Amino acid sequence: MKISLEHRFAQRRELLQKSCQKNIQYFQMGFPKIPPDLKVTAKVDSSICPIEKVGSTFWIRMLAVFEKDLAHKSRSNLTTQSATRRKLSPLQILSTRKYIFVRNPYTRLLSGYVDKFFAVNPAFWKIIGREIVMSTRYRDMPNAVEQTCGDDVRFDEFVSYILDSDDRDLQIDGHFAPIHRHCGICEIQYDYIGKMETLLDDMVYFADDMGMLDLNGTKHTLLNEGVRWVNQMFFRNACSLFTHRRDAMESCGVTLNQGLHVTWKRWQIRGMISMEIPFPDEANDVEITCDKFVALATEANARSNPDILSRGKDLALKEAYGSLSHEVKIKLRKYFEPEFVMFDYESNPDFVFGEYQNSENIFSFFGNKYN
Repeated sequence: MKISLEHRFAQRRELLQKSCQKNIQYFQMGFPKIPPDLKVTAKVDSSICPIEKVGSTFWIRMLAVFEKDLAHKSRSNLTTQSATRRKLSPLQILSTRKYIFVRNPYTRLLSGYVDKFFAVNPAFWKIIGREIVMSTRYRDMPNAVEQTCGDDVRFDEFVSYILDSDDRDLQIDGHFAPIHRHCGICEIQYDYIGKMETLLDDMVYFADDMGMLDLNGTKHTLLNEGVRWVNQMFFRNACSLFTHRRDAMESCGVTLNQGLHVTWKRWQIRGMISMEIPFPDEANDVEITCDKFVALATEANARSNPDILSRGKDLALKEAYGSLSHEVKIKLRKYFEPEFVMFDYESNPDFVFGEYQNSENIFSFFGNKYN
């Protein structure tokens, strides 16, 4: 298995190197600059650059636990730090084993929209969301009344905002900026390129290669937050609505019950709960707690047919991209252009460019958001 994975990583590495040379117009080649988000683990001579919406939260958590494990083992504080804090030279970085994860750009973009605008995320609603719903650039009939939050941003409006910002050379949030603009993807020659599409194999390989599996705390984190990620996601997504996000959510006019409804849909879009399992009646109880809601989600996950979960994820992609005009799809393809060759992704997938028609008889992920 390890030999097979090594061969796969070698193919990905070779493809990226060749693609960087062919697409040199997109990059500033030359003496490498240190990406500010590159994390270097001195004790095991390795580095990893987490990218938003490509498992970055998991890897940052893993590195934090790894740092504690290594410090406890060696009684030293010199472990995992950002490259800029340690002021490493480019030559020192180049001498480490370098890891990075990538993802299909189309699925990554939808994931960013779902997490930051469709789901309960007042921080994004109050800044970018508000800008979108109040502007004629992105909404045909912008909200007439001044408002604090933009919690009802549609996917097509979000995509228009991203493409317009790119056209005007405005800074784009890292969650939505293309992967090829992250981590010095061509300036720093990464040794191991993992993919979200082969997440489990690549994640375990990276952790083993860095020595994480030799330490109990880090191994426990990998098991509970990597392999069993669904349980952690249920807990984090749900409990935030009852705690630190509740006041901000309600200040945007969204009730707890509405937040729970959209969170259930979020899990259906991600393929964690079958689209055939409706929002549970028990969750409408005014006395609902985080623990009870998580238990309902966990039970629904256990009852979900894996085939339907997969079909639901595909339908969510088709519904979202089906809301875009052909012209916008072409511009979006151009926005991601280098990545299709760099990481071997289809530039014209059917879920983006295929025909999509919805009707009242077909389940809708994005319609009636709070119901």
